[in-house]
Amino acid sequence: MKKEIKTRVFSLLLASVLVLGFLPLVSMAQYPGPDAQEMTLYAGQDMDVGSVYVENDDEYLYVTYQISEDNWYLTETHLHIGESLDDFPLAGRWGNPVPGQFDYSGTHDNVTEYTYEISLDDLEAEAGDELIIAAHALVVEITIETGTLTPELYWTRSSEDDVSYFEGRGAQWALEQGFDIELDPEELVWDGGTEYQNDLRAGENSDISYATWIYDYADGDSHDGYADLRRFQANFDIPEGYEITSGKLESVNEGYDEQIPINDNIYIFVNEDLLFWGGTIVNVEGPTEFEGTDGREAIRGGPEGDRDPSETDGWYIPGTIPDIDVADFSRGENTLDVFAEEFSLWGAMHELELTLDYEETTIHEETAWADGTRFTERGNWGTYFGYTVQEYEGNDEDILEYQTETAWAGDTEGEGSGWWYYYDTSGDMEQTIWAGQDIDVGTVTVSEPDNGEVTITMEFSGDWELQDDDESVKIQGYEDGDLPGSRPAAGQFETYKGDELVITVDSFEYYAIHLDVQLPIE
Repeated sequence: MKKEIKTRVFSLLLASVLVLGFLPLVSMAQYPGPDAQEMTLYAGQDMDVGSVYVENDDEYLYVTYQISEDNWYLTETHLHIGESLDDFPLAGRWGNPVPGQFDYSGTHDNVTEYTYEISLDDLEAEAGDELIIAAHALVVEITIETGTLTPELYWTRSSEDDVSYFEGRGAQWALEQGFDIELDPEELVWDGGTEYQNDLRAGENSDISYATWIYDYADGDSHDGYADLRRFQANFDIPEGYEITSGKLESVNEGYDEQIPINDNIYIFVNEDLLFWGGTIVNVEGPTEFEGTDGREAIRGGPEGDRDPSETDGWYIPGTIPDIDVADFSRGENTLDVFAEEFSLWGAMHELELTLDYEETTIHEETAWADGTRFTERGNWGTYFGYTVQEYEGNDEDILEYQTETAWAGDTEGEGSGWWYYYDTSGDMEQTIWAGQDIDVGTVTVSEPDNGEVTITMEFSGDWELQDDDESVKIQGYEDGDLPGSRPAAGQFETYKGDELVITVDSFEYYAIHLDVQLPIE
């Protein structure tokens, strides 16, 4: 559970919540307590999304908003307390409540719990007094759906009448030189070997779609100190709300899944940002960089004399897109640029298709009120309820205050803009639990698999502990290639949800382990 709790330090409060109207104090103590008065928090009039709790001690009244439904969060809270309805800001003919004018208000970053701490002296209230409370909120339901997108690609290529070339066997050209190469809408893109291939080892193949060319710099002869560079381009759209998490570029032809058949080198850009590159130059000259990125070594399929794919003399590189940055792909129109480089004899490339995995985030906003009596039957559905200030008998022990943090277990940093870590079973058996991104709060170990299961054991250091929540531990297992490209939503984890520190789960290669932790503060 993501809680928003603040100390009484004014500067910290301002840094974390925009306070409107009067400034309440927000405590780090554990609220609500067992004797708090509970009122259902309804969104859209009839959806139970949580509760509002009210309680007091001898100094303060505590009002806690708490979301209990998965995927729902608080974005604003508005609270008003009076002795009669005359104390409330009402407007219009029917006397509608105006939450924007309530005494206590705040905005929140999608939290599931928030507590107001209000001085009884400020309320001029004491034990036995009857108070009227209106607790309003704006809540959102955030759902994330996953899917696969294969956008339609409409290709053009540069002209074969004016081929650019650069010194060396490849990876020697500057970005501006490549992007200065003009596209020719009249040039046949996927010629199938009929136009430019002068080495008949491949021959024409009408069953597949591919492009061919000769080594233009030497008129189809062997390497002569320079490499040709050709440009292919396709535009594609990504719908609004889609966030790309992973993907692959591969041949459209059957039998070449996750392969880019190419001879010699290929460079893949989206919106003029380099995603990856590779080719036979890496095989010829060893590890090679282009724009700070290591090239992928080409792989050759089939035995001598029966190369597959024959169109590229058997050469291809893997087409999985590595380490996708959300910023690489834009919602709306995107441009895919592919540069093909040739340094000897002839070359070819299969027609390519793009497959993208995405997350679609939907945000549904509702107004919410704590259950009670309507202010008016003809206006909005705002409600209020009563609370009697209780005689405070004190506690045998002082109420603890806590520093609360979100934690992730594991030593490997996850991808994306939001911080998270995961446990890689190929690493050390004992790894770190990180809270607040950089606080070492303990260790996690994953046992060797036994009959398809492992035991995950977590131990905290010092006084760190789990927060008092039924789902303070959430775990999702992943196999190779399934790790998300951005911080996963822990609320959707399925491998385990609970509050145990020693857990037996199915065996996976990776584990995302999310913890809600706290440290008592004296």
